[in-house]
Amino acid sequence: MSVSHDVAPAPGGPEGDLGAFDGIFAGERPWRAERLAALLPGPELAAELAAGDLDASSDEALLAAVVGFRRQAAWAEAGAAMVAAALSHRPAMNPEWPAVAGRVSVTDVTAEELAPALGCSRQAARRLVRDGRAFEGSLAATGDALARGELDVPRARVLVDALAEEPPALAWEVQDQVLGGEVTRTVSQLQRAVAKALVIADPGGASDRCRAAAERRRVDRPRPAPDGMARWSALLPAADAMRMDTTLDALARTGRAAGDERTLDQLRADLLADLVLGRVPSTPGGRVEARAEPSEASGPGEPRRGPVRARIDVLVPWEVLAGISEEPGFLAGYGPIPAPVARELASDGTWRRILTDPPDGSGLDVGRTRYRPPAHLAEHVRARDRWCARPGCSARAETCDLDHTAEWDRDDGRTAHDNLGPLCERDHQVKTHGGAQMYQPDPGVFYWRSPLGRLYRVVPGEDGYTLVADPDPGVPPF
Repeated sequence: MSVSHDVAPAPGGPEGDLGAFDGIFAGERPWRAERLAALLPGPELAAELAAGDLDASSDEALLAAVVGFRRQAAWAEAGAAMVAAALSHRPAMNPEWPAVAGRVSVTDVTAEELAPALGCSRQAARRLVRDGRAFEGSLAATGDALARGELDVPRARVLVDALAEEPPALAWEVQDQVLGGEVTRTVSQLQRAVAKALVIADPGGASDRCRAAAERRRVDRPRPAPDGMARWSALLPAADAMRMDTTLDALARTGRAAGDERTLDQLRADLLADLVLGRVPSTPGGRVEARAEPSEASGPGEPRRGPVRARIDVLVPWEVLAGISEEPGFLAGYGPIPAPVARELASDGTWRRILTDPPDGSGLDVGRTRYRPPAHLAEHVRARDRWCARPGCSARAETCDLDHTAEWDRDDGRTAHDNLGPLCERDHQVKTHGGAQMYQPDPGVFYWRSPLGRLYRVVPGEDGYTLVADPDPGVPPF
């Protein structure tokens, strides 16, 4: 294999030594994207990946090789889980505990055998065994998808976490809903899709699951992070978590509006510590007062004077409010919530009617009379789309810019519901200046072309996105 001039030599090794790359790529031939995509994970794909020549391969082939390696890793993880489960059934892993041993919560010792061999914690080893056992039974479809490289381990564990303890018929139904078709979902998108499918498939059990989950609420101990930092997390009811997050955000934006030079992330972190420890929140220029509330007509970062209120939006169909339907509601910034929870939150709040499918479209197109959308139009678009419109991005719509799909200043784009969509700051930059393109053929339906030309169909109000091989005739060659 030829060595590219921009590959750094391994530390301490001779010049041109690829270090960890030695022995991985034989450099026999360029990778071909279509060939890599056609192979299932396993020995043949491994051989194809190992034969590749990095320098001679196209950009598209390098992208396909990255995907191929990840698919191969998923196959290996599925095998490890299934073999770990098989090991857990062996007599040596299931000793007969004498009465003097007392209460033994986990009777098999597979995790104790695996943990030192793998260099992982006992809990991680137990999760591996749990995954493999689930793949032997009602979550066989999830195990198959992992072995085919259609899911990676984090996404497969979303399904195991949610469904391993559910009745097999329910687990099969939910898997069928979320694993079918060609839709790709990130971890957070899959979590929302599974939650929604569970509520739809078993609305009667949704409240019981919420109550049981609330019993497990906790604040975890800090975990070490590099350079004297620590990670601190909590498991809370969704509504409480969203209220806390919104309150921190409002206070942080107040500080920024008052001239504090810290970033929003820094302010949110400092304010959390201040509030828990009972310290007076302060800035280099003085105290951060809890005296700002985002105005109805303003966007993020445009506060007005008044007491801080943590506003959370709950989208509830009227049939759910009336008790006619048990379809899930939607907690903005979080995702699906069971109908009883949605009704409870709606009963304890201020109602605002937002039509996400207006009957006549009135007030949803102000043409080119103004660049910034009026408040009612902005609320409509954010309620409709919920998340950033770039495929796979889970930035909340309320934190995003409202981007003109056809640029207002360059392409005479209108300020209208069918030419606006939420893009987070980074994706807005990539779309405007970084080589990506976006087209909105119907309100809330977007096509995103990546810098390498891959075309994705995205409906951010739903969860997931689709790689488009043959664009619809109505999609222009933008």
